[in-house]
Formats: sequence, C-alpha cells, structure tokens
Amino acid sequence: MWNWGQTATEYIQRLTGAAASPDDHSILLYMTMRFSWVIHKIQDLKAYYASDKLNVEVDLVVDEKISLRDSHDVGESLQYIIESVPTVDRAFVHLDYDEWNLPSHMNQMDR
Repeated sequence: MWNWGQTATEYIQRLTGAAASPDDHSILLYMTMRFSWVIHKIQDLKAYYASDKLNVEVDLVVDEKISLRDSHDVGESLQYIIESVPTVDRAFVHLDYDEWNLPSHMNQMDR
C-alpha cells in the first residue's frame, strides 16, 4: 500500500506540471548553451512535466545579422536535439534578435 501511494504521488505531481529535476534542467541548459555560436543569450529555459515526460520551453536571443533561414534552422535543429533526450516529450524554441521583451504576452491584455 505504501509503495502504491508513493507511485500515485509521483504521477500526480507529473500530471500537474511539476518542474524538472535540477539535473535534468542542467543538462538541457548545457545542451542549449553549447549548441551554436548564433545563440547570444538564453533568456529562459523552463522544463516541466505534462505527462511521464518533460515539455521544454526555451527563449533565445540570436545574432540579428543572420538570415531568417539560418536562424530557423538553428531553432528547429535545437528543438530536435532537445526532443532526443529520453526524458523529453516536446520542446518549444522561441528565437528573438533583441534582449528586450515584454515579460508575458498575457500582460498586454491586462492594460
């Protein structure tokens, strides 16, 4: 009964969006940092459970002088690399050329 309770608690946490472990987060951050010279800054990296595996959201600042084609290829390639990690189900990569960003798109609606 005790074992069943622990297993149930673990799955409930994962189904309700628990954050990734510090080790998983560090691995994803390291992979992203080392991926390409085009990436100037990692603004945010979120990893959370949406099922048995993680969803990863990465916000990056890239060199504004590279072409749309090249920046798209970097973002898409990084998405595939992150999704190849066994603990990851889905990755979302957002690219921007400028560090300045509104904290959230939803905040725009409140004003």
